[in-house]
Amino acid sequence: SGRFAEPLLTEQRVYFPAQEDEPEARLPFEAIIHFTNSDAVPNFTSPWKVFAPKCSTGTGFSIGDRRILTNSHVVQHSTSLRVFKHGVPGNFEACVLCESAVCDLALVTVDDDDFWVGLPSVKFQEAAPELDDTVCAVGYPLGATSVTLTRGVVSNVKMSDLSLTNVQEQQLT
Repeated sequence: SGRFAEPLLTEQRVYFPAQEDEPEARLPFEAIIHFTNSDAVPNFTSPWKVFAPKCSTGTGFSIGDRRILTNSHVVQHSTSLRVFKHGVPGNFEACVLCESAVCDLALVTVDDDDFWVGLPSVKFQEAAPELDDTVCAVGYPLGATSVTLTRGVVSNVKMSDLSLTNVQEQQLT
């Protein structure tokens, strides 16, 4: 059984690499955020219409400074975005600060101060996982209403560069 260190975000999941020399570390389930999104996808063939609204779910991670990191596809075309803290009843209204479909990433915030009380943040490792590293992935996959944890071994590492052109940088304050 492995012990877990700081998480690393790679390809839509946060991984917690096992570190045998690390002291016992508890997975930061409280930093894992469950999203529900009611969306209205535009109908590009009939721009005056939208497709029937649908509800989807996803996972995000508190990263500090009142920000949650999630995937763009989790929040895209949102008409009502709600977040749930792990183990806490009730939900909070959330709003998208910025998103990139190219990177499939989005930053989200919650204006309600009560949401942030006692909410820890994940810290990202600077190194990518290596072949044969033991890792675990946590989140709310495929509409799950409780957090799931999956352990495994890295069997392939593929890194790719992302090159963006004509993109204006915006600093969030």
